[in-house]
Amino acid sequence: SLHQSLSLSWVFGLNKNLLNLVHNLSDQLRREIFYVAGHIGVLYDYERHEQRLLQGHTNAIESVCVSGDKRWIVTADSGNDSLIVVWDSLKAIPIKTIFSPHETGTCAVDISHDSMYIASLSKPDQNGKQEMAIWQWTAETNEPKYLAPIMAPDKHDLIRFHPTNAKLLVSNGPKRVIFWSCIENQLKFFSPPVSSTDFRQPVGDFTQSIFIPKTNLAATATRDGDIVLWQQMKGSKPTDKRALKVIRVHDGQINFLTSVSNKYIVTGGEDGFVRFFDYQLRLEAWFEEFDGGPITSISFEKDTNSSLTSQQKTDAQSEFGATQSQMSDSLSFVESRGQQDPTHIADTNFVAPDFVVSTSLALIINVHADSFNDYEVEKVRGELLVQGQEGPIQTLSAHPKKSYLAISGLSGHLHLWDYEAKKVLSLTMFKDLLITTIKFDPKGQYLAVGTTSGVVKVLDGAKLEEIQTFQPRKDCIVDIDWSHDSLYFACSDAGHHVQIYKWGHRDEDERKPIEWVYVGRYKSHKDDITAVKFGVTPYGDVPRLMSVGQDRRLVEYDLQESSITQGIKVKGVHKIGQTAIPTAVLWSQAKNLTITYQKEKKEFDSLLFANDQYKFMEFVTPDSGRETFCKKTLLCPTFGGPLNKMLLLSNGGSSEPNYLAYSTTEKVIGLVHLPIDGNPNKTMGLIAHSGEIRDFECSADGKYLFTAGGTDYCVNQWTVRGEFLEKEAQKYSNGEDVDTFISLIEGGKDGEFFDEIKQYFYYAQIRSQGEVTTNERKISGEVPLHQIPFIVRALGFYATDFEINNLMTELKTLMGYERNSHTEDELIDFDTFIKLYVNHKPYIPIGKADIDSAFKEMSKNNKEFDFRIPHIRKDDLFELLTTRGERMNYEELQQILSNLLENDYDLQQLESFTAQEFAENVLGFEDEDAADDEHNESGGNMGEVADSEEDISQDDLDGAEYDEAYDL
Repeated sequence: SLHQSLSLSWVFGLNKNLLNLVHNLSDQLRREIFYVAGHIGVLYDYERHEQRLLQGHTNAIESVCVSGDKRWIVTADSGNDSLIVVWDSLKAIPIKTIFSPHETGTCAVDISHDSMYIASLSKPDQNGKQEMAIWQWTAETNEPKYLAPIMAPDKHDLIRFHPTNAKLLVSNGPKRVIFWSCIENQLKFFSPPVSSTDFRQPVGDFTQSIFIPKTNLAATATRDGDIVLWQQMKGSKPTDKRALKVIRVHDGQINFLTSVSNKYIVTGGEDGFVRFFDYQLRLEAWFEEFDGGPITSISFEKDTNSSLTSQQKTDAQSEFGATQSQMSDSLSFVESRGQQDPTHIADTNFVAPDFVVSTSLALIINVHADSFNDYEVEKVRGELLVQGQEGPIQTLSAHPKKSYLAISGLSGHLHLWDYEAKKVLSLTMFKDLLITTIKFDPKGQYLAVGTTSGVVKVLDGAKLEEIQTFQPRKDCIVDIDWSHDSLYFACSDAGHHVQIYKWGHRDEDERKPIEWVYVGRYKSHKDDITAVKFGVTPYGDVPRLMSVGQDRRLVEYDLQESSITQGIKVKGVHKIGQTAIPTAVLWSQAKNLTITYQKEKKEFDSLLFANDQYKFMEFVTPDSGRETFCKKTLLCPTFGGPLNKMLLLSNGGSSEPNYLAYSTTEKVIGLVHLPIDGNPNKTMGLIAHSGEIRDFECSADGKYLFTAGGTDYCVNQWTVRGEFLEKEAQKYSNGEDVDTFISLIEGGKDGEFFDEIKQYFYYAQIRSQGEVTTNERKISGEVPLHQIPFIVRALGFYATDFEINNLMTELKTLMGYERNSHTEDELIDFDTFIKLYVNHKPYIPIGKADIDSAFKEMSKNNKEFDFRIPHIRKDDLFELLTTRGERMNYEELQQILSNLLENDYDLQQLESFTAQEFAENVLGFEDEDAADDEHNESGGNMGEVADSEEDISQDDLDGAEYDEAYDL
C-alpha cells in the first residue's frame, strides 16, 4: 500500500485539555499508560520507553474510557465520519468500530464494570438537543440497545456507569444531574431538584459525577470546589435521589472526580491538588507538590484489592443491582453544609494503588501512593512520564547535522528534543512571547526565533541560550530562512515586509565587534508573503534572496548593495501568475526535480511553486536581467487542499533527492516521487492530523518527517519508507503512463468527452492543412503547435493569453527550443498533448460561482451594485475588457460576441445584466456544472481582468525607503 510509504513511529505531546485524558493500565505484568494525542491513541510503556499507536480516527478524539480490567479501551470523536472504537489494549488492535454513532458526534463515553456495555452522549445539535445511547458492543449489530433524549436545558458532557450495576448510570451538565436506569428495555431517568432552596445555599455549576461504591450514594463535583452528595430516597428506585450534603473540599474548581479501592473518593482540582477522602468526606491523603498546573485526570493501577465478590457479580446481572436492604450500610449524614476539617488524618497508614495524573500544562506524572506516608517532597511530586507543549504548536525545525528537533509555539516554550532517544535535551521559556517560527542555520550553530510581537531572537543552536534580540517593528514574524553560508538570515512579517540580518561588524564599523546586525526591512508585497528563500548565484556561491507573495510577485533583493545606511535594495520584481495564488515555494538545484524532456536544456536551478489551483509551476530563476518565466505546469496532489509547504527528501544515501515531501493546510501530508510529471500514481498522501497542519520538517538523513498539528498540541514523527512509492513509480518509468492521464479526464477512455478530444485533435490536423483543399491529406497523428491554443479552448479550458503562453513555452522546452523561438509548425503527437492538457487545464473548472465572484470584483465602484444579485452595466464590462488585463481591441470583442451569440440573444437591448444572465445567455452555461460541458472556441477571455495591476518597473522601486518601502 502507498500509505506504508509514511508510517507513524512516535507522537510528541498530548491533548492537554481533554478531561479523563490518561489511563493507567499498569499491573504486575506491565508498566503502561494510555493517553490521547490528537486523533491518535497512545499506549506508552514508560519502563521500555516504547509507544504503540492506535490509528483509526480521522477527527480529534474527544472522549475515552477504559474497562475495569484494563483490557478494553474505548475512544470516540465528533465531526464528519465520527466513530466509537473499542481497542484491545494488550494487542493494540481495534476490536469493534461503531460508525456514525450519533449524527452530531460523541462528546462522552463510558464502559460498564463487566465490559459488556458502552454508554455514549451525543454532542448537541444546532437546536441544543442531545441523546444518550447504550451499546451492547459485543453484539453484531451497530444499533444501540437503548436510545433516549437528554431532557435537560444544559449540555451534558459526562456519562458514568455504576461501579457494580450496568443498568444504572449518571450524567451531568453544568446545571442538572440525571440518574438513569434500564427497565423493561427502556431508559428511565430522574433528575433531582437543584435550586438554592433545595441545597439551602448557592451551589456552583456541576463538573463531574460518580456513584460511590458499596453505598446508595452518588457524588457530584462543582466549579466552586464543593462535592454534593446524593442519597437514594427511602422506599424509592435507585435513580430517585435527593441532595444530602454539600462539602467544600477545594478552594477552586474540581476538574476530576473518581473513587478507588471501595473506600476513597478522589478529587483533582484547578489548584493542582489531588485529595483522597473517605465516604464521610474526611481527608485521608493529599498530594499538593506536583507544581504541574490544574489536574485534568487521575487514573489508578489495576486495583487487586477491590475486585468484585461473587455476590456483587450476581447483583450486577439483576434488574436493579443491589437492593435497599443490601445497602443498609449507607451513611447517615447530617443535612447541612460542612467545611472539611483539614486537621483530620486517619490513624493508620494510607494505602491506595499507584496512580498517574495529567495536567493542563501538558504533563503526565506517575505517583507512588505510599510516598504520602513518608512525605518526602521529591517522591510526593512524582515522576514525569510525558511532557508536551502548553500552547498550540506553531513551528518546527530539524537540526541539519544531528538528530535534534526544536518544537515551539504559542506557549512561549521552546523544546529541543533528541528524536532518536525520545528525550528533551533543553528547554527555554520566553515570558510573554508567543513563538510563530524557528529555524536552524545550515551549520546548526544558531537557531533564529520569530514571535507574534515582532521580536526576533538568535539562540545558541545546542543550549538554546540567547545571543541577540531584535524588534524592528511589532508585526508578527511569519517565516525565516538562512543563507547557505550562515552569514545572512531573513524574515517575513505580517505587515508584508522582508527583514534582513547579516553577520558583520556592528554599525558596519570595522573597529567594532562582529555580531548579528539588523540591515533593515522592506515592504515589498501588498499581500501576505508566502515565503522568503535563499539561493546562490549560478555556478557560484554568492547568496541570493527572494520573496514570494500572495500578490503573485517574486521579488529579488540585492544583498551586496544593501546596508544599514543605504537600506535594502531590490534587484527586480517579477510577475509569476494571474489568478493562481502561490501557497508554497522551493528553490532548488536538483536536476531531477521535474520531468526532463528528451531535448530539454536544463538550467542551473529553478523555482517550484505550488498554488491554490492544485498546480506545480516550475519557473526559470531570473538572472542577469533575464525575466523569469514558467517552463512547466504539472498537476500536484489534490488530497487535502492546496499545499502549504514543500521540502526535498534524500532517502537511502542518494546524492539527488528522491522525493518531494509536502503538507497541506488541513490534515494531509505526503510524498511525490521525483521527477514530478503530474502523474497522480507517483504521489501519496495520508491524514497526519485531525485538523490544521501548522508546520512540517524533514530529518537531515531523510529518514523521518515531523508534523505539527497546531491546536492538537502534538507533533507526529513519521518514518519514510520510500520503497513502496518507488515500486509504484517504477511502473511508469518508461513514460508509458498516458492511460493514467486519460483516466483523469471526465468519463475516462470510454467517455464521450475523450471521444470529443480525439475528434478535435483530428480536426486540427485537417484545419492545419486547409479546410477547403483538393490536395491529398496527410493524417500523421500529429498537429502543429499553433493549433494547440484552439484545441484547448474548444475543449472548455478557458485559457488566458498568459496561460497559453505558459503552455506554448512548455511545448518549446519539450522540443529543445528557446522560449522566443518561432517553432509553431513543429508537430506534437496525441499522447503528449493529453499529458499537457491534463496538467494545464484547471483542476476545478470555471462555473457560475466564478462569474458571480468576477462580477462582484468588477462592480465594486458601482454605487447601485447589489451584492445579493451581482450585475454590471454592459458598457462598463466592455470598457474593462478593452482596457484592463489582457486587453482586447473592439474588433476582437465584436467577433467573440458574434461567435457566442448564435442563438440571436439581443444584447443591444440590455443596459446591464446579472452574472446569471451573462453566464446563461452570453456564455451558454446551462447549470452549475455546465462549465464542464460547454466547449466554446471563443471562451478564453473570462476572468482576464482579475489581474489588472500594472507591472512594477525598476524605476518604481528606486529611491524607496528601506523601512517603509514603496507600497506595491
